[in-house]
Amino acid sequence: MATLVVFPRKDGTALGAVLPPDPRRTRPGQVHLTDEEGARFGLPEDQVLLRTDAVPQPSHDETLPVWLRRVRRSLHRDVPWEKIHETLPAESEQTPRDLARLSGAADDAAAAAAMLALCAADPWFRRKGTKWVVVPRETALARAAAARAAHVAAVEDDAFRAWWPKRASVLPPGGMDGAIDAARAFALLGEPTPRSAPEGDDAVLPGDPARGHALMARFDLGEPDLALEALVAAGLLPEDVNPAPHRAGLGLQMPKSARAEAHRIAAEPCDRGAREDLTALFAVSVDDAETTEVDDALSVRRDGDALELLVHISDAADAVPVGGALDRSALARTSTLYVPDGAVTLFPADLVERRMSLDLGRDRAAVTGVFRIAPDGSVLSARFARTMIRVARRLDYQATRDPSSLAASADDAAALVAVAAALRDARRRAGALVAGMPSLAVWAEDGAPRVEPRHQDTPGDLVVAEAAVLYNAQAGRALAAADAAAFFRTQAPPKPEPREDDPLRPLLLRKRFAPTHLSTAPARHHGVGADAYAQATSPMRRVADLVNQRQLLAVATGAPRPYDHATLERMGETVSERERAVRRASADREDHWIARWLLPRLGEEVDTILSRAPRRSREGGGMGSVWFEPLLRELPFRAPEGWLAPPEGSPLRCRIHRIQPWRSRIELAPLSTSR
Repeated sequence: MATLVVFPRKDGTALGAVLPPDPRRTRPGQVHLTDEEGARFGLPEDQVLLRTDAVPQPSHDETLPVWLRRVRRSLHRDVPWEKIHETLPAESEQTPRDLARLSGAADDAAAAAAMLALCAADPWFRRKGTKWVVVPRETALARAAAARAAHVAAVEDDAFRAWWPKRASVLPPGGMDGAIDAARAFALLGEPTPRSAPEGDDAVLPGDPARGHALMARFDLGEPDLALEALVAAGLLPEDVNPAPHRAGLGLQMPKSARAEAHRIAAEPCDRGAREDLTALFAVSVDDAETTEVDDALSVRRDGDALELLVHISDAADAVPVGGALDRSALARTSTLYVPDGAVTLFPADLVERRMSLDLGRDRAAVTGVFRIAPDGSVLSARFARTMIRVARRLDYQATRDPSSLAASADDAAALVAVAAALRDARRRAGALVAGMPSLAVWAEDGAPRVEPRHQDTPGDLVVAEAAVLYNAQAGRALAAADAAAFFRTQAPPKPEPREDDPLRPLLLRKRFAPTHLSTAPARHHGVGADAYAQATSPMRRVADLVNQRQLLAVATGAPRPYDHATLERMGETVSERERAVRRASADREDHWIARWLLPRLGEEVDTILSRAPRRSREGGGMGSVWFEPLLRELPFRAPEGWLAPPEGSPLRCRIHRIQPWRSRIELAPLSTSR
């Protein structure tokens, strides 16, 4: 007669048949067994959960392993472990016989069946030696939900993988929404690791990007831009989808608490009591035509031989309490994102429109820098004050080609332009770099890309740029002198200036400048020619500027400073990383629209200048770069095998060879070594 043994294993329980003792395989206190796979071994007696003969016996020609498998099939039983779990105290230890009894087992065969079903007792019970521990209900429910979700995800992923190769001819079936959401999340976020959302934020992008990455990698689409392009082509994302907010970490709604606080503050009147009333001064704002966040304006006053230049900056600190929900949201977001097809703002639009933006004809709170400037551009005095101002004229830059528009009278406007030129000359003498390079304006209009060089050569460009540099340099100076914690912008010395006759001069001028860095200690900013430079002119758009504005006001008024050095040290790394993420997302989206703008010219021949020869070999294939003047940037080109590269700086006729807008990729192909 065969004896059946039930014993514990890692995945639950197993069956064994007792064999005659074998001194070679068993020790005293052990039972000699064979299992369902035919393995023979000794098992300690205290590991035996059940020993019984009350089961169907093997036939005369049936081996023990075959018999054990037949017994397992005959003992299959579903046990309501969740219901049994409800009757037991959490963390209590139960023997398999106890659990078999609670399942209603009336004999050894039923008990063996219940013990075999312990492999399905998770998440309600966990094994501990030869006993099973009752898992706390909250933990068990969470684990059960996770298991169900994993099962659903596996079914959805299998359906997605089966459909994807047929996507060109078959519409996506139902039952795989989670897989589609995951693929979208990966493509839009640009990385397989989800960013943590600020507390209370409401996600508008469902799906697990790590799961999406695993799905798309199966089809050699493991790069986010490749996945994005494929999902758009498959109709799973719209053609006008904008990944930039998600890749900048701004694809989330602001917390409800922040929106509620912003709504309340927007409805409150500004306290004018402790402010200088400058509403009688003629203030002018100059911005791009599409700007909705007007954060600066200018006024001028005569003061003997000197001119008093007043630079008004929106008092965002007045509308954003330190440490409040709105402030926490701003720190998490860090910066407004600007892309050709829109913007994601640092603060809610309602608050910007009703309290912050220096809109035409409205009394607004400002932090005004009052600077007396000598005719040679030296700063005779500087102070900062909380004020009330009213913008009397709003201009775009093109309107300032008539410089008289920049002030209340033509004489004041001429004096303003003259003092801005003097400030620039003084900065040059102090070592500043003023390149005056054009930039490229890229925007979308009715879904169509627009590209246009922006030369920044109007009187308004000069005045606004110098006013901002003056304000930030004097703010940095005041904060450094008071040893106040602040976010300073620093820049290393530039590279040597390229020759005037260098064909790559426009590119080399751009590469001349070192990147700027955020620092909590003042240091030289070589680009603007200042030993301490603390940007405080965009507090509606950058949280670092808001921090600096708060600290500057505390220094100016003698109030307690909201931040100490240790606090800003802790904040600095996050602020720097978030600013970089926003800049990358903005640049990538701009490149996408540039590629779309160039798409109709695919196959055309264009004139370029070789800026970097392929590095593989002078006579081999590989990737190089050319300067393309219409776009004011370098573009890559792929050289054919055997192509002889001319000297860098040589004219190079190229064909627009490949454009992949969703990868922000433009690739040229050289036609010859000369025009």
